[in-house]
Amino acid sequence: MPDRVILQGTIVNTLAVLLGASLGALLAKRLPERISATLFVGIGLFTFFLGIKLSLETENPLIALLSLLLGGALGSALALDERLRGFIGKLSWTSAGNASETLEAVFEDNSREADAKVKENQAARSSDYQADRPDSQSRHPMHGVLNAFLLFCVGSMTVLGCLQEGMGRGSELLLAKAVLDGISSLALASAFGGIIALVAIPLFLFQSSLTLAAVYIAPYLDESSLANLNGVGGLLLLGLSLEILELKSIRVLNLLPALILAPVLTILQTFALGFL
Repeated sequence: MPDRVILQGTIVNTLAVLLGASLGALLAKRLPERISATLFVGIGLFTFFLGIKLSLETENPLIALLSLLLGGALGSALALDERLRGFIGKLSWTSAGNASETLEAVFEDNSREADAKVKENQAARSSDYQADRPDSQSRHPMHGVLNAFLLFCVGSMTVLGCLQEGMGRGSELLLAKAVLDGISSLALASAFGGIIALVAIPLFLFQSSLTLAAVYIAPYLDESSLANLNGVGGLLLLGLSLEILELKSIRVLNLLPALILAPVLTILQTFALGFL
């Protein structure tokens, strides 16, 4: 274990989210939809590039295949993606409903004046913006916060990046994630406001915990295990990039157990070869 752990990637990632959310709040809802769409295309292409780069590091394609198949079967059986999205959805609707009731009680006397201002603002907006505007429930700030948490804190890039940094293999992946999250937080904050910056707190705590845990795991993994772990992680990033580019809907969360199985299968292979 190293004398000290520098959480460089996580710190930069947290600052990027704060900066992006601040800029997005300043932009309010003035960021055109076409610009947001172009930004996410760039994010998808870069994620695709990272996926290819990492997937080529695998030492044993068969282990990568078995990890994906077994990990995908386990994740699907546990319904990881469905459970998490359902949980986030319930929180979103509950929080939005509770907040709406609270706001109604507090601002009841000013409701007519507020409605008049809303109608005036809506009339001033272009027809293009009105066509692209989400419904009132999806525009609730808490809905944006929960979506941001799902985007920034849950996924293969988060897990693999923290493992790499904690195992002393550099912060490249988390630094790339910082750029992606910064752009994403800008787009989200332009729609939901500066409250998106609150996601930086659980992001820092979650990624720091994963990175520190990886420090203790690293001594038990050899180079082959790490290489196969990176290879499988790269394949998951490829799947994520296809989702971002809207080319294919892939439940990448259901494949996350593959990241655990890759080093485990590598170790089992080493033991098996030792007895032959």
